[in-house]
Amino acid sequence: MDLEAVRVALRAQDPTALLELPEGQWLDAKGAPYELRNPRAVEELAKDVAAFANGGGGVIVVGITTRVQGGGEVLDTVCSVDRSSVDLDQWRKLIREHVTPAPRGTSVEWSDDGHGARVVYIDVPAQDPDCLFVVAAPTGKPGAPRTDTVAVPVREADGTHWLPRTELQRLLSNAVASSGMPTPQVLAELLHEAVARARPEPAPAGPQVGQGLSSRRQEVREAYEQLRAAGLGQPAGEAYVRGPAAIQEFEASREGQPG
Repeated sequence: MDLEAVRVALRAQDPTALLELPEGQWLDAKGAPYELRNPRAVEELAKDVAAFANGGGGVIVVGITTRVQGGGEVLDTVCSVDRSSVDLDQWRKLIREHVTPAPRGTSVEWSDDGHGARVVYIDVPAQDPDCLFVVAAPTGKPGAPRTDTVAVPVREADGTHWLPRTELQRLLSNAVASSGMPTPQVLAELLHEAVARARPEPAPAGPQVGQGLSSRRQEVREAYEQLRAAGLGQPAGEAYVRGPAAIQEFEASREGQPG
């Protein structure tokens, strides 16, 4: 499933369709709701949403636990969220208050199949790539977010990270050395540059060589490199095991037939 298919499943009230998907650049899962009485949880909510806004968009699903598999995490079990434990309007308000600017089109909704599988999801659409989304530097203390601090969360693979302070300091130092203390406009431009540098390359479309068989991915890749010169094209599906063999079908680059 790609991001759009995940969105369709959640809107169709089918959260179990996400099980076995890996966490990644555009998908994050939380086993339990944010405890928004704790200021740190409010900061975590803002950080997660801003990171997806800076990274091309994505979905945060609350109410699904994960398990470690093949060096990453996959969505494992639905732990249904009690409707009385979540105030959707409060989540929406906190996102607007703590992420600057508020990401356009962001929605916070329920997905409930009516048979006990119930989650909350935050859908962050792709934003203007020239717009930087920032939050106040986290303090873990109650109260309104500070207006004199800034931090930049970014999404990388299946994790959310802060843009390193050393990177911000280096960019600011270069600007000061060349033109003096930066104006607010210059500072904003530098932060845009820093986030652009931190953004990973978009994941290639379609299945990848060795995908679906993490324990033998390198073996499949090595075989592919040996056969690519003979006309082997792109993967037609994920790799799988049949007896002792690792198998993956490919398109023939010349004739378009499975290889």
